[in-house]
Amino acid sequence: MLLRRTTREQALKLFPKFIDRYPDTGLLAAAPLSQIRKILRPLGLVNARSRDLKRAAVILSTRDGFPSTLEELRQIPGVGSYTAATVLCIAFGMDFPMIDVNSTRVLSRICEGRNDVGQRRVAELFRQVGRGDVRELNLALLDFAHYICTARDPKCSICPVKQRCRYYKDALGPG
Repeated sequence: MLLRRTTREQALKLFPKFIDRYPDTGLLAAAPLSQIRKILRPLGLVNARSRDLKRAAVILSTRDGFPSTLEELRQIPGVGSYTAATVLCIAFGMDFPMIDVNSTRVLSRICEGRNDVGQRRVAELFRQVGRGDVRELNLALLDFAHYICTARDPKCSICPVKQRCRYYKDALGPG
């Protein structure tokens, strides 16, 4: 939830302070909303983010165990498809593709040669590419999108898959 519409660098700066202040869901659930807003202000979306985190903490602090299905996770305020898939893949080791704008961009460029392939098509491409360790593929796509296949100014010259990339061949490649 801290990463929603912000950079990982911004979230990483704030995370230690946030987790020191609220090491468990009970403390976050009991915290005044104004205090949560104050801590989260540097990330933006402060009202929605604070409200969703507090509401999620209230729900999680009253449960016996953490939700472990897509349906249960989606019932938590502020948890969408991407967050639910991320929790299931990373925390529970389930084979869920973490489809966000970054993985969509990478798979679209490599497999289709463009940026605008829909999420359903990306899920299909992910299943084709992701045979094996889905967790590792998710993490690799996140890093690849962050460091190489960026939204603006992709680093095609150092890309290890440029010879197989339709985007590189169609838009940037030689002749």
